[in-house]
Amino acid sequence: MNNSNQIKSKNEQIQSVKEIYETMDFSQASPIYPNKTLWIHTLDDEYNFLHSHNFFEIGICKKGRGTFHINGKIYSFTAPCISIIYPQIMHSAQSLKGEKTEWSFLYISLENLFSGRIKNAEQLINSLDNNNYFYPPIFSQNDNFFLYQTIEQIILEASEGKKNYLEIIALLTSTLILFHKRMAIKNDNVNIKNDEYSKLIPAINFINANYSQTITIKKLASLCFISEASLNRLFNTIFKMSPYEYIQDIRLENAVLMLKTNKSILEIANDVGYNSISCFNKTFKKKYNMSPREYKTKSN
Repeated sequence: MNNSNQIKSKNEQIQSVKEIYETMDFSQASPIYPNKTLWIHTLDDEYNFLHSHNFFEIGICKKGRGTFHINGKIYSFTAPCISIIYPQIMHSAQSLKGEKTEWSFLYISLENLFSGRIKNAEQLINSLDNNNYFYPPIFSQNDNFFLYQTIEQIILEASEGKKNYLEIIALLTSTLILFHKRMAIKNDNVNIKNDEYSKLIPAINFINANYSQTITIKKLASLCFISEASLNRLFNTIFKMSPYEYIQDIRLENAVLMLKTNKSILEIANDVGYNSISCFNKTFKKKYNMSPREYKTKSN
């Protein structure tokens, strides 16, 4: 890649990404969805939409691998693992191409679930601060067995609907949130205005959907209706990296996931958009301090 403003690949097809805001109606008697049934969701392997919603979402994955895109960042996952997504957080999840990935999700209205069941519920809900703090959203079973086991039990209680199940779910969910709050990381970008981040959303969506395609800085700037200089400034302010470096990060995160499969190094380099295997090896080693082949051997 001789031109730092352009990433080239064999395929010129460009994918657009929809942004969806979802709302659901809950009540104190029915504060969760699904209720008294287990929802097993098979993820698509295409990144074609982002969504946010007005409820708390937890999930558990017991089969497959893939990626979550959450607020402009990419998170790889491998079963068994869990997800914790708060209201208003823009996100999407995809399986690894060609692999079946199954998640069980539960949507929760915290206000309706806690009302009449948890003391000081309003204080607990109001203590969540997604503007000033970052809460890690994805955990493997080995990362945090307690959180994994808690979410597994919440989803089990919700699916079985046994006596006092809502009271038990309320207690487990409040405990889950209290433990999750301990992991909060101060957001370095607290002084960044929401409208500044929102300007980059079209570029972020475009990159995540098309990281293996040809992407120019000029194209990203035009999607955001700003100059190339403004695009570079915003990426450096919000992500502490240039747009080019952000694209490289997205590509390498996906490459790491693919290195855990039976695909060859050449196939993986091609799938994430590198024309040159030597360039892929060099870029990968710079970030992970080992070659893709060394990483693949270690992972397997």
